[in-house]
Amino acid sequence: MTQEKKSKENKYNKLICVGKLVKFLNKSKFQVKSYTEEPSSIKTYKNLYLSGKYSIKLSDQLKGKKGSHFIAEFNSINDIDLSTLEDDYIYTRRSDFAVPEDDEYFIYDLIGLSVKDNNDLDIGTINMVYNFGAGDIIEIKKEDGELIMIPFTQENFPEVSLNEAKIIISNKLLIN
Repeated sequence: MTQEKKSKENKYNKLICVGKLVKFLNKSKFQVKSYTEEPSSIKTYKNLYLSGKYSIKLSDQLKGKKGSHFIAEFNSINDIDLSTLEDDYIYTRRSDFAVPEDDEYFIYDLIGLSVKDNNDLDIGTINMVYNFGAGDIIEIKKEDGELIMIPFTQENFPEVSLNEAKIIISNKLLIN
């Protein structure tokens, strides 16, 4: 197995935070805050893990909903002191995510990509992706350590290649 293939497999087996256990209501029911774009989609993941180690499942019956909060039941953690798990996070494997549409990307997949200019020269790496309500913003850590933020648009980033682990930034943005 090549190092590239091994690295790709490791990334897809990584756990991604998709929610948080907010508080217990009784022994089996508790409030969950979904971090997914569409809050109810947290129920679609086939593998969920509480604290990254306890395999859990949301019950099929949704007991209540308040914005991104759900009253839910887990099926498979009977012998654990549940009170010690309050405020813990809920994870799923990256490989359980649906395949995104063309020109759509998961933030997790963009972080760490090499940023190159149109001439394939290294500019830096994607440090973080933000959204303050007006669209996604890419934070790039340049080779010299400087952090810059650029709107994530087709014009600014004409090419994204997850297979090559790189994103091309328009040279127009690099002129000082």
